[in-house]
Amino acid sequence: LIITTHCSKMTTKVDAGKFKFEFTEDLNKSNGIIPNAITHGSADVSVSLGSKGIGKWGPVKAEVGAGVDLHIEFTAQGIKEVSATVGANVEVGTDMFDKAGGIGQVVKNGGAGYMRETGNTVLLPGVGDQSASVAGVAGTITLNSGSGVVGSGMLGGLKL
Repeated sequence: LIITTHCSKMTTKVDAGKFKFEFTEDLNKSNGIIPNAITHGSADVSVSLGSKGIGKWGPVKAEVGAGVDLHIEFTAQGIKEVSATVGANVEVGTDMFDKAGGIGQVVKNGGAGYMRETGNTVLLPGVGDQSASVAGVAGTITLNSGSGVVGSGMLGGLKL
């Protein structure tokens, strides 16, 4: 919770991760402790449908994910704008680093024997998961401003 004031305006922000809420009040018109002189504000809800593995071929793996974002803007007169964005993406990566440890950890636990027994590998400094987003698409529908579709990855030039 963040509350800031500037002259007779007070802005309250709540960020609970997937839910965000913000509004500004005119304190000159406020009557009591309950917000009743709101001039404008917004609310955002983000829902991730998660990532799901769709295939594994040797050390290569692929995942697909999706999510929905809802945004509402309001003023003292009522709702000004509502938008919903639905997105999906495909990511390709490797599982070679899932069981990787630092060289010090591997040597301390027995070196090559430890690696054979556990399936662990050595993670070299500066090397990490090399996953990449292959393709993604997001579509937005708004109440007042129209709609659009934007691509990413292989679909990077897509704009409707």
